[in-house]
Amino acid sequence: MDLLASTLLIAAVLFIFAGGVKGLIGVGLPTVAIALLINLMPLSDAVAVMFIPAFVSNVWQASSGGNAGIILKRFWPFLLCLFIGTWFGVSILVIADPDLMAGLFGLVLSIYSALSLARPAPLPLAPFEVWLSPVLGAINGLISGMTGSYLMPGVLYMQALGLRRDELIQAMGVFFLCAVIALGVALAGQNVMQLSHAGYSLLMLPPTMAGYFLGERYRKTLPEETFRKVFFAGLLMMGLYTVITRLIV
Repeated sequence: MDLLASTLLIAAVLFIFAGGVKGLIGVGLPTVAIALLINLMPLSDAVAVMFIPAFVSNVWQASSGGNAGIILKRFWPFLLCLFIGTWFGVSILVIADPDLMAGLFGLVLSIYSALSLARPAPLPLAPFEVWLSPVLGAINGLISGMTGSYLMPGVLYMQALGLRRDELIQAMGVFFLCAVIALGVALAGQNVMQLSHAGYSLLMLPPTMAGYFLGERYRKTLPEETFRKVFFAGLLMMGLYTVITRLIV
């Protein structure tokens, strides 16, 4: 994989924005980065370039708070099946039509954005957690491996379990960290992520963290609800645009 200097500059600006979104609302780095990067490179390359920035930012989020051990003990079936599903998802990514995979990413992005804007009342899923966790973990891993986005359905599932705000933020951090590790293992193990990808991914780390800390700094000063609506509306439009251009037109 070889990228022009102009492409790298554009990618750095995109990662500043994606890191800022992550700092502001705690989610969205890989989703935003991939949604923008697929206009510059194939989806498989975008997923690989996203790896190191996503890993570092999620280590930061997962380490905040003191409940990591409790979270791992509770959600290990979800996380284990997430790893398995991710491997099979990347196997599909390797052989599938690139436009089809990009269109699938756009569809996942559209569904997640629409649900985030609508904010439906969460279903009472806690009584079914024992068997639901491994099933949803496998589904989440499969989607993550095929698209590079690991938000669905894990984030909605954890929101429906009634965790306290601080527990939810750290649980999502642990979930995101495990998801990106699973993705990295699968990408490297199946030769999707090569040394050149790792180098470009490392180059994107400084702009990502600069954006992250700026977003974190202004998290309490900006009207988060207004930003959230604009952000998810923008993601919805990007998702629909990707579906239309990759699957329909």
